[in-house]
Amino acid sequence: MFKQLVSPLLVFFSLMTSAVALGQETIRIAVDNWLPYQDEKAVYLGSIHRVITEAFDHEGIKVEYGFHPWARSLALAEEGIWDAAGISQRSEEKERKFYFSEPVMSAEKVFFHLNNNNFDWKVFSDLKQQRIGTTIGYSYGDEFDQFISTGVLDIISSTRNQQSFRMLLKGRIDLFLLEKRAGEYLLSSKFSDQKKRIVFHPKPVQTTQYHLIFSRHSSKAKYYLSAFNRGLKWLQDQGLVEKCLAEGLAGEYQI
Repeated sequence: MFKQLVSPLLVFFSLMTSAVALGQETIRIAVDNWLPYQDEKAVYLGSIHRVITEAFDHEGIKVEYGFHPWARSLALAEEGIWDAAGISQRSEEKERKFYFSEPVMSAEKVFFHLNNNNFDWKVFSDLKQQRIGTTIGYSYGDEFDQFISTGVLDIISSTRNQQSFRMLLKGRIDLFLLEKRAGEYLLSSKFSDQKKRIVFHPKPVQTTQYHLIFSRHSSKAKYYLSAFNRGLKWLQDQGLVEKCLAEGLAGEYQI
């Protein structure tokens, strides 16, 4: 049934082109690469983008994606230059700037570290002697974000997850905080020759849900929000969201 609902890439974009010719409405979403969920080089641009595109398509809306570093995508959406950004977890700061869709996926954020680093932690204060890699624009939950803001942690931020893994391998940071499945996938696909050197701590810093977020400056934000939620529910009822995510994690969308 799913293969009948979603055409291969060539046919998919052909249908999208035809839709434009017919005057189909378009929402513009600012995004970043977050493999395997979001990948400008993958079929469907990654599993999450496949979900987003199909949810809007069910409601007769075309999607245009613009890839930028995540902090830039957030700024473009907040200013209303783009209609939405995705995908994002909730935070107090973002709640003031965006409307949040129903959850698209859930995830755990964990510390990755070298396997020869006998690392353990129970509370945030245990991290004071560690050099911690983070990604600019990412949130790690209000509690941990507030702890970072106290300045007691040694935080080294980058714009790209691959860059942080390189720093970890070179010993420039001790820990890298990232969503578990995305980290495992990135290690397998981009660092296969050294992936055995990196493990993750089982205790999550945060277990959270991710959403598509809509700019409060967009006059059509609530319209797009309602449409997306309807389309997403339809996909979830068919079991297609988890199917897309599983296929992405299995590498089925890589070219």
